[in-house]
Amino acid sequence: MLTDLASVWDAHAAHGHGEAAHDDEASLEVSMVLVRYRSPLAAVMLPRWVNAQPGLQASVPALETARLLSMVGVGVDVLRGFGGVLLLAAALSVLVALLHAVRERQGDLAMLRMLGATPRRVAALIAMEALMLAGLATLLALGLAHALAVGLGAVLAQQQSVRISGAWVSGWEALVPALALGLALIAAAWPAWRGYRLDVTELLQTPR
Repeated sequence: MLTDLASVWDAHAAHGHGEAAHDDEASLEVSMVLVRYRSPLAAVMLPRWVNAQPGLQASVPALETARLLSMVGVGVDVLRGFGGVLLLAAALSVLVALLHAVRERQGDLAMLRMLGATPRRVAALIAMEALMLAGLATLLALGLAHALAVGLGAVLAQQQSVRISGAWVSGWEALVPALALGLALIAAAWPAWRGYRLDVTELLQTPR
């Protein structure tokens, strides 16, 4: 459907927009025009010609969308790298905490051995402690992430911007507990081995 600009101004004036400007046609201007190309050559030449005109700017939806996706893709890669660094730091912190716990509780572990606990049972207790820490941290992290998403969605909803729902659960979130528990087991391997190799006789003879 084709129509002249005068009918557009009349339609706006009928809805209460531009009534004052309708009396002064010099103040009326077109701020945006949607163009459909007839040929691939026009898609290449017309944006260049528009950008060469003073006060005009061409925006190609396909190119702008691709540019936006590339920018978002870089941000996602940065966030993934930052998440990997955080996971590594968490694994190291679990390792240090378990090593410190084994060192501080060597006497208790020795008493467990004297009461009949096998080396495997002692190592399993250390590994279980790591799994409990990782499980609690995972639940806390997922809960905080969804709570922040709910808060951000409420703020963006007031601004009538992008809609974000904290109730939406991604399929990738199922990998978070598995990854956290796996890293916890890897971090607990050395402390568990130290607990497995405890010399009960030497520990009981050592004065505290």
